[in-house]
Amino acid sequence: MSDEIQMKIVANKAKEIGLVDDNQIYYPVVTRSGINDLGKTIRYYLNYSGNEQSGVYNFGKGTEMFTNKGFGKGDSLTLKPWGVP
Repeated sequence: MSDEIQMKIVANKAKEIGLVDDNQIYYPVVTRSGINDLGKTIRYYLNYSGNEQSGVYNFGKGTEMFTNKGFGKGDSLTLKPWGVP
């Protein structure tokens, strides 16, 4: 089965079981968000692909959780295969 077919199957299943909706998925990069215990919004960019992907950060000031790198609206993100920025 090709990577493209696998990605479509996973995207459709994620929508079907309510993990994402059409506004949250740009497959293979999926964005999710939530509120932490401090009341701050946490946003996740997830790469459901075996290839490196790029995306754009479309929100206000943010910080990457592993490197502490700052982001601003319009900044580019690079996501490793099956990774988060």
